[in-house]
Amino acid sequence: MKLLNKFFIALHVFIYRKSGGKLWGKEGGRDVLLMTTIGRKTGKARVNPVCYVPDGDGYLVLASAAGAPKRPGWYWNAVKGLAPVAIQIKDSIMAVHVVEIQGDERETAYEKYKQAMGVELINRYEKKAGIDFPLLRLTPQ
Repeated sequence: MKLLNKFFIALHVFIYRKSGGKLWGKEGGRDVLLMTTIGRKTGKARVNPVCYVPDGDGYLVLASAAGAPKRPGWYWNAVKGLAPVAIQIKDSIMAVHVVEIQGDERETAYEKYKQAMGVELINRYEKKAGIDFPLLRLTPQ
């Protein structure tokens, strides 16, 4: 299953990049960006498709791993890594500053994210995982 997942991610990234996000730039009607992080342990570039919600001059992403009970690898590399993070939205590539949103600000931003992504979907993820998902703000540098 892990190999199949890696293949699907690589295919998604390839098609997204080749089409400038015109193909596979949405998943179930939700906007998708490509996030490039550098592995904290390997030092290798890692690219992952991630659903996002525009938020002012930045973007909100949820480290939910589709409802898995653990954080996705890209989360640790984006938040705890020392290397810069880049995103691609459609055919635009930019470096971003990553901040995990906390407290009251998180509650407001999380509601915005849930409304945009679909409350039922996010509630299903929360129930499946049994954890609070980190909500990140990506701000272009």
